Amino acid sequence: FDKVIYTDSFPLSLIGVIHTKHVVTQFQPMPEAFSYSLAVTAVRSVETGSECDLSIEIFSSSTGEIANRTVCTFSSTDALKAKKARKSRQPLTESEKLAKTALNKTSSTHTFPHPITPTHSLSYAAASLDSNPIHHPRYCKLMGMNAPIMHGMYTLSRSVALAFSQYSLSETYPIKIQCQWKLPLPVPSKNSTIIMGELIDEVQGWEKGYERNIEFLCFRENRKG
Repeated sequence: FDKVIYTDSFPLSLIGVIHTKHVVTQFQPMPEAFSYSLAVTAVRSVETGSECDLSIEIFSSSTGEIANRTVCTFSSTDALKAKKARKSRQPLTESEKLAKTALNKTSSTHTFPHPITPTHSLSYAAASLDSNPIHHPRYCKLMGMNAPIMHGMYTLSRSVALAFSQYSLSETYPIKIQCQWKLPLPVPSKNSTIIMGELIDEVQGWEKGYERNIEFLCFRENRKG
């Protein structure tokens, strides 16, 4: 990442940049020997600022076939645009609020309480080498924050691990994982929960071309998160 993000050609200022979307398509098991490409593939203006897509493709060195394609979307907020957007935004109805923490129609639902503690944040920061101060209980205060927020990739990886185990997906190819982070998850979060279910065919959220569609949400009970 540093060869792309930490250069003058990266289209967004790194100050205040957040990771908002993540899409992974795994076509086959990860090869032992591989090559990869990494590039900014799209830049666009959005309601609250700007965003760009960083695309990564991994190829098998022996066959040349693609093994993995990942697209990370990063967003940079323009304070004036964000303020204007907030003023023009209509309040959510009760049904819209409920939909934020509810799955589409599924055959069954599984719930996994998953409290988040400072240990989770610090351990994941060490393992991932993500030392962004917004995830640290002390340094986040230098950013004007009252409490750190959990790494989005942590909640994604825990949700995916639970889904793979619950639905026996470890040998499934191709598999596509799509994630969008709506709001930060503060640390600690005693009431954070992961819910998931297998979508019923043809309902909203069903993606064509895949035999099974699993939907999951990570949120705080009684709070949007």
